[in-house]
Amino acid sequence: MLGKRAYHAVLAVQTLRAAEASVLGESREGTRESGRLRCGVKRGARAIPPQGKETTMDLSHRVSTTFTLQGDTCAWIALNEQRQTWSAEVLVRVHGGIQYRDLDYGHEQPTLERLRQDALSGGFFSRRPFQLGADVDPTMTHCVLALLEHFCTSRGIDPPLLLERAYPEKLFLVAQDFREIRTQADWEGTLYPKLWDSQTVSELTSALGVICFDEVADVIEVMMEGGN
Repeated sequence: MLGKRAYHAVLAVQTLRAAEASVLGESREGTRESGRLRCGVKRGARAIPPQGKETTMDLSHRVSTTFTLQGDTCAWIALNEQRQTWSAEVLVRVHGGIQYRDLDYGHEQPTLERLRQDALSGGFFSRRPFQLGADVDPTMTHCVLALLEHFCTSRGIDPPLLLERAYPEKLFLVAQDFREIRTQADWEGTLYPKLWDSQTVSELTSALGVICFDEVADVIEVMMEGGN
């Protein structure tokens, strides 16, 4: 899940850097959160939203998140169980890309149709299909990680092992996660290179940096330079 504040041209880099602690499973308040991957830019959310249901917790709040995909709309609807308040993030496929929106709904649970209309009326437009070399924004996290898996497969590398090398002693994504990532990326629209040459690999590492996976980019760069 992503945060709309990340799209502000000035705040984007600051927000993503502030979220780096979340990549390692820590909230900005220093409390441990559940879930394998933390790279959100709002509410301690995750870069890869759950497919289905997920519950996250900090010291004071329990949040249940449900994923829904129907037609041209997918959404992550979260309930703060203590406060009984709802928030949501939604992607709607439109001509040439997607509309993304992130909103809080107070005590009223939003319907999928309301989420869709809110995204269409005031969402952030992000171009699709995504391909390497194009501008990258945080809504493209699934696309970039699907491309990472494609690169790994082409080189005979196990993607979860690559992440383990980048983040030692941290459990991140497993094979099932990457299957879900690929499904989401294909739904959004992602183009895969026919050849992974030095240019496309460089574009991949740059994109990984934008979505807050700098350590993975560093590991790939060492590999390409012939390091261990």
